Order: sequence, then structure tokens, then C-alpha cells
Amino acid sequence: LRADATIRNITQGRIGGRLIDIAENGCKIELFSASATCGQKVTIKLDNLELWVGYIRWVKGRVIGVEFDRPLHPAVVDHLSSTHPDLDLA
Repeated sequence: LRADATIRNITQGRIGGRLIDIAENGCKIELFSASATCGQKVTIKLDNLELWVGYIRWVKGRVIGVEFDRPLHPAVVDHLSSTHPDLDLA
């Protein structure tokens, strides 16, 4: 099980993806279909969690690395590890 996410950016609007790795400072997301560009500002939303804002720092095919605007609280990362045990946590 991995965490499905809603990702938004200015150029493409709403993009579907799957959160596959997360740390306090950023995350790795596999996009379902859209492409992305380094430097794009994005928002990320998981069910029942706050909206995260960040910037795409790298792109490898449909997998992107996002650096958060503000680091996540360690409790958020802990919550994700308990509710999504197959998620890779850095």
C-alpha cells in the first residue's frame, strides 16, 4: 500500500500521483500520467492531512522529488509511517 496524493501545479492543474517516499524536508512522488519540470511550484494533498507546498527539484520519468516550502513536523512523518506501513520513510 502506498499513499495516493493529489498534486497541483499552475501549468497542468490537478495531477494524480502516489507518494512513495517522505521525509521532513521533502518527498518522492510517482505521477500517474502527467509530466513535470524542475522548479515548478506544487501543492500536495493526502486524505485527512494538511496541504503541503513545495518545489520540484528533480524529475526522472514520471517520478519527481519535491522539496517542501516548510519542513513537516516529525509527528506528521510518524503518522504516515503508522498509517501507510509500506511507505518508504527517509
